[in-house]
Amino acid sequence: MEKLVMYKDKFFFLQSINFDKYDMEFAIYNLANEQIGSTFFGFNKGANPFDNEVETDEFMEWVQDESHKIEAEFKFLFEFFHPVEAADELGFAAPELATMMQEKWNISYEIMDAILP
Repeated sequence: MEKLVMYKDKFFFLQSINFDKYDMEFAIYNLANEQIGSTFFGFNKGANPFDNEVETDEFMEWVQDESHKIEAEFKFLFEFFHPVEAADELGFAAPELATMMQEKWNISYEIMDAILP
């Protein structure tokens, strides 16, 4: 699974590296399709597109949040065979879906709340 994301004025691709019941790692690519880092290990040496450590830290915090949302969307599709946008077609209330995803996939209620329609 790959998704284009934009942080401030910069575009990146996040691509899942592994599918795990708990945490998924995502590779971070620039628009030139070069892998510049990952959500587990940060930027590769010499590939950081930011000018200072504060910007880098802010980005890494933001990309962690974004990758958790993408992970939740992917695991939701895997679990229910429906994209999260079609969650209301499943016949469950949002709190029920959030509980199921928490119990089986360890997806937090906050993340589910952010992605459910």
